[in-house]
Amino acid sequence: WCNLARNYKFHEGKGIVGRVYSTKRLEWCEDLTCMNKQLVPRSSLAMSSGIVSAFAFPGFIGKLHYVVVLLSTRKLHFTNEYVRFAGAMVQKWEQRSGENDPARSWSE
Repeated sequence: WCNLARNYKFHEGKGIVGRVYSTKRLEWCEDLTCMNKQLVPRSSLAMSSGIVSAFAFPGFIGKLHYVVVLLSTRKLHFTNEYVRFAGAMVQKWEQRSGENDPARSWSE
């Protein structure tokens, strides 16, 4: 997957990463095989690498805005507990940076 995706250029508002970056809200896909290629442009690439599920969430450290993407080769069901855990993980990263801005922090 890394070798195949290395040269991919992300565009704000396109694909899971681009939408999360643009909206600052989490997004997930439990089954990439059911997704429209317009919504998830790299879905064919992901599936050819055995990736089935994706979960992406935004984070901020100071002025740096980033997106974390978790990929799985198994079909995952993203429960509220999973989403809360991911949010808590990002908040800890932001707090450790010492530059956390509560107004821009990750939220469900």
